[in-house]
Amino acid sequence: MTAQSQADNGASIGDLIQGGFSTGDDNRALKYIIEILSITGVTGGINKIFSLRSNNPVLFTPDSDNFIFSPKLKLMNTGRDFSKLSPQVRGGFDYTITYQ
Repeated sequence: MTAQSQADNGASIGDLIQGGFSTGDDNRALKYIIEILSITGVTGGINKIFSLRSNNPVLFTPDSDNFIFSPKLKLMNTGRDFSKLSPQVRGGFDYTITYQ
């Protein structure tokens, strides 16, 4: 998966929250967003979605040492041709999470 650059530079909301796959999707037919489920102690992002840039961080304020956070990865069709989509799409991303 590919994340956007860390600078905002007046980007659209879609560019701030949508990522793509780096291998197996040459036509860019798929995008993803990472949704933040409503959990006490988790705030930030953009409308309950992880920002793939550093402009809207997600903040964690755990109420115990056993705080569990399970985001939801949502795949979306961009409307482009799926005929070039490989049987597997691959990628990865890093997201730094700081909690207090």
